[in-house]
Parts: sequence; structure tokens; C-alpha cells
Amino acid sequence: MPTTTYQRQSAEFWEKTIAEFQQSTVSAAAFCRQQGIAYASFCKWKQKLQSSAAQPEKPTTPAFIDLQSIAQSKKQHWRIVLKLDDGIELILSQG
Repeated sequence: MPTTTYQRQSAEFWEKTIAEFQQSTVSAAAFCRQQGIAYASFCKWKQKLQSSAAQPEKPTTPAFIDLQSIAQSKKQHWRIVLKLDDGIELILSQG
């Protein structure tokens, strides 16, 4: 049986190829045979791209609040609400 060699492809190539597959009506294995690409690589990239798309974006607000600077500010009233999973809220306030 002859050995088939495949060329390493970029992430952009795989994004485009997987988008084309999603528009097709054939199985993934048949699509890979038609395109001349390795089925294992196709599956690896499909999973990789799906998992990266499913990850939530990083928060844009700071993850750390310096409470000492708030306490030392001239403003006497402050309120901090920390929202946790399952609807639990921790409320800190002064004033």
C-alpha cells in the first residue's frame, strides 16, 4: 500500500476547510477523501476550533480591586457587589 504524505496547513486553511465541510452534504471522511486531506488532522482541527470558539471571552474589567484605596478616598459612601455562581451575591458597603 503506498504511503500518502500530507502538507502541514495553517489555522486559516483549516477554518476555511471546516466551513466548507459544514456547507457540504457528505460525511467528514468522504469530504477529507475528496479534498485530499488527512481525516485525523481534520478531526483534530475541527475539535480545536470548536473548543476555542466555545471559551468565554476574558473579562474587560480588572480582576482585582484595591479596597484600601476605596476606603481612603474622600468619598464616604461606597458599595461593592460580588456576584458568584448560582445567584449568590456578596455585598460590601460603607456609609
